[in-house]
Amino acid sequence: MRAHIFDFDGTLVRSLGVWRQADDEFFARRGMACPEDLYKKIAHMNLVQASELIKRDFGLSESVSDIVHEFTETVRHKYAREVRLVDGAGEYLKKLKATGEKIALATSSTEELYLPCLKNNGVDTLFDAFATTAEAGCTKGSERVYLLAAEKLNVPPERCMVYEDILPAIDAARRAGMRTLAILEPRSKGDWERIKGTADRWAFDFSDM
Repeated sequence: MRAHIFDFDGTLVRSLGVWRQADDEFFARRGMACPEDLYKKIAHMNLVQASELIKRDFGLSESVSDIVHEFTETVRHKYAREVRLVDGAGEYLKKLKATGEKIALATSSTEELYLPCLKNNGVDTLFDAFATTAEAGCTKGSERVYLLAAEKLNVPPERCMVYEDILPAIDAARRAGMRTLAILEPRSKGDWERIKGTADRWAFDFSDM
């Protein structure tokens, strides 16, 4: 038995445009422009960690929980209704399931965002386990979230393939002893050559797998 562990945002679903819009709106409401380098700083973080960074770096008076709530309310509807799978992802997941492979999600997202999105795209029942960085107490730069997903699947790390779109996460999965397949997401374009050189395999989407 083998296992396949998928990142969510940017790898399995094309949601990063939603977050870019949410970032722009968040800063615009405060009379500021969203920094161009914000995505690179927070790409490996969950929403609480990203909110802590934003509060600290921009000296905001709101609490971290208020910032988290504001972002969540901004994107919730779009995740439940509009965010779509990466090309070929649905068919790929169904093919894995049909051959008896185990499937997990390892994400920085929260259940209130990823689960309605997976349901809306008709793939929620294909997953055997869900692991989040909040649950593992880490960022996507740590191997702990991938090891947690493997533990939930009851599959050893060396039998796992991790699908990711950012370099720190690919490095972390490799440190966990897992094989990696990189999905080349446009907002990580500056890291593509390093990603290609680090991951075991890479692709632009799932349509050719």
